[in-house]
Amino acid sequence: MVELFLKHVLGVGQQQLGLYGKTSGYYGTVEQQGRLTLHLHMLVWIRNSLTPQEIRNNILDPSSDFQTKMVQYLESVHQGEFMNGTEPEIEASIPEYGTSPGGSGPVPPTRVLPETVPRRCTKTKCANCAVCQQADTWWERFRVTVDQLLWLSNRHSCRRVMTDSTGKKKLGLMGR
Repeated sequence: MVELFLKHVLGVGQQQLGLYGKTSGYYGTVEQQGRLTLHLHMLVWIRNSLTPQEIRNNILDPSSDFQTKMVQYLESVHQGEFMNGTEPEIEASIPEYGTSPGGSGPVPPTRVLPETVPRRCTKTKCANCAVCQQADTWWERFRVTVDQLLWLSNRHSCRRVMTDSTGKKKLGLMGR
């Protein structure tokens, strides 16, 4: 996955530019979260990009088009919502899970492989054929599964009270 990101998104080793421009260097490391989900931390150097001071100046300038577009971008890619409802609604929809495929109750989505994406309809003027209906039901199950995965694996409280080594209380970041 990382090699595909380097090749197709950053354009490393390719004739064409990457998504962000000409990549002049990168460093990355993969780590796991508490539930063995892997994620990548990466630094990327882009040739002829703005310096940190130029970025700072543009972000702090209220008349800057850069500031407006940066805020719009950040708001478009960061969300904290579920796909099918609020956190209490999703919590109420989570079934009691069994422990194995042969056990009682459904198996949590964290313990099974995902369903294969259905094939695409190739008809130019489709009237909701069987292939389209299969795709629609797959997407419905996908949204439910994503909500369940988010609720089971990716929730955290940012302001829990913790204690340091001396027993003194302090605020800090802490996962569930």
